[in-house]
Amino acid sequence: MYLFDARRLRADLAEDRVSQADFAIYAFLVSGVSLPFWVQYTETEASWIDWAFFFAHLLVAALGTRASYVANGGRAGSQFLNRFISLRWVVGVRVALAVIIPLILLSFVLSEVAPATVAGPVMSASFVVAEAFYFWRLSLHVASVPSARPAAA
Repeated sequence: MYLFDARRLRADLAEDRVSQADFAIYAFLVSGVSLPFWVQYTETEASWIDWAFFFAHLLVAALGTRASYVANGGRAGSQFLNRFISLRWVVGVRVALAVIIPLILLSFVLSEVAPATVAGPVMSASFVVAEAFYFWRLSLHVASVPSARPAAA
């Protein structure tokens, strides 16, 4: 990891010396650690259940990024970040249309018929499941890219 050394990172990128493992870490940092918006801050502090779902999302992002990295061939794979980021967008749009939009509509219905103590956790759990589905589909797409896995010896 280069952390703050952008000059060294640029030089190593130019010379193709950045490992696929480093790219996987960057992909996770960009996607997984940016999840604090999932914790629903209110006028009071976040509850333990808010934090539990936050860490569930973080775990799903870590495992999903790892699954995509392995599907790409792990250390022997190539162009992980290129594939991961570009496929992440396309798969994300599909999942949003097929899963997230219906979940948002469900949240409106739940908010009308169920108490907040039930609707909130049900919706949070639904989004964790949707995120797991998303990463599963993403790893399948990464694996299907030609030469994503090294040839068997």
